[in-house]
Amino acid sequence: MKIKVSTVSVKKTGEKNGKTWTISTITTEDGNTYDTFDTLEVGKEYEGEAKPNPPYTDNFSLTRKSGGFPKKDYTFEKRRVALECATSLMASGMIKGEHLIATRDKFFEYLNQ
Repeated sequence: MKIKVSTVSVKKTGEKNGKTWTISTITTEDGNTYDTFDTLEVGKEYEGEAKPNPPYTDNFSLTRKSGGFPKKDYTFEKRRVALECATSLMASGMIKGEHLIATRDKFFEYLNQ
């Protein structure tokens, strides 16, 4: 769910195992109130999840991105393989040197299907 924060106030702070923590109370533009451990700024829009917490104020937590590494971009690998295939065809005499780039492009199109 997306929310746009209209007010932020500190509800409680503390320390546990040498780390400080803060619970903030936020109010959204639509009038809902949530408690959160996340640091949010007034006027910004956030994506997160609201969890009911009766009899207390509902909790809101930001959506975290999963995984540590970004997805690999295979474009370079595809271009390299396409050039290798075209070069091996040229080396075997199946195509002429002036057709190398066009053949490489055809291999690249094939790999992207």
